[in-house]
Amino acid sequence: MFNPQGETHIVLMHYGCKRNIVRCLVKRGCKVTVMPAFATAEEIKALAPDGIMLSNGPGDPAEPVEVIENLKHIFELNIPTFGICLGHQLSALAAGAKTMKLKYGHRGANQPVTDFASGRTFITSQNHGYAVVGEELPAEMGVVAQVNANDGTCEGIQYKKWNCFTVQFHPEANGGPKDTEFLFDRFLNNVKAAKRRHADMPKDPRIKKVLVIGSGPIIIGQAAEFDYSGTQACRALKAEGIETVLLNSNPATIMTDPDVADHVYIEPMTLEVVERILDIESRTPCCPTWAVRWA
Repeated sequence: MFNPQGETHIVLMHYGCKRNIVRCLVKRGCKVTVMPAFATAEEIKALAPDGIMLSNGPGDPAEPVEVIENLKHIFELNIPTFGICLGHQLSALAAGAKTMKLKYGHRGANQPVTDFASGRTFITSQNHGYAVVGEELPAEMGVVAQVNANDGTCEGIQYKKWNCFTVQFHPEANGGPKDTEFLFDRFLNNVKAAKRRHADMPKDPRIKKVLVIGSGPIIIGQAAEFDYSGTQACRALKAEGIETVLLNSNPATIMTDPDVADHVYIEPMTLEVVERILDIESRTPCCPTWAVRWA
C-alpha cells in the first residue's frame, strides 16, 4: 500500500505496472493498494475502493483469459475505472471486442493521438505491439474516443455499460510528453462524483430486494434510453448488494440479459402482473423506470 493516509482509495491492478502510475495517484492525494492481476471481484469489493486503475503490461492481451473473465465481474461492481495500455486492451476484450497484432507496433515518445471530444491531437508515449480493433467493439458497450493520427487505430474507449474509460498510450510517461497526465484528474473527478452520489443517497439497510419495472416502446430505435436507464438501475442495485428483480415486456433488451438482474420476468406491463410478482417476491420495494423517465 502507498500513502495509507490518502483520502481517496484506489485499487491498482498490477498487470506489469510502472511505478509512475502510483506516483501520479499519490501526488493527487490517493491511497493506492496494488493487487495482483488475478485478483477477483470479491477480493476487490472487500477492499471498498473508491476507484480502480488497470495498469499497463506486456504480451498478447488475448492470452490471459482468466484475467479477462475476472474483469467482467469487476466492472459489475460499478466502481469508477481507468485503464492504461494492457488494461485498455483487456477491458475491450472483456467488452466483446477483438485485438490485433500491429505490423511494427507503436513505439517512442512522439505518437500523435486525436481526441474526438475535444478535437485536439496530443503527443503521447507508447510502447506496444497490439491494438484494439475499434470496429469490433459492440455499440451498446462503448465508443472509440481517441485514435492514432498516423494509422487510425483505436487509442481510447469511453464505455457506456460500465463506469470506465481507457487509453492505449501512457499518460503517466516519465520521461516523455506529459500532455495527457490530465486524464488522472478526469478519472479522479469521476471517483469524486461517484462518492458524492453515494453520500447523497445513503443506503437503507432494511432494503434487501428491489423490483425494477423496466419499460419503453417496443420499436427499433426508440427503446435505447429506457433500456440504458433500466440496465444501470439494476447494476447499481446489485453493486450495493441488493437482490434485484426485473419486470420488462420487451425481451430484446440488454436489461433482460441473465447477468443484469438476479431474477427476470418477461411479462406484459399490467397492474395484475406487477401485483402477482410482488406476491411472489414478498412485496419488494419498486423502482419504475418508465415513470421516473417521464416525471
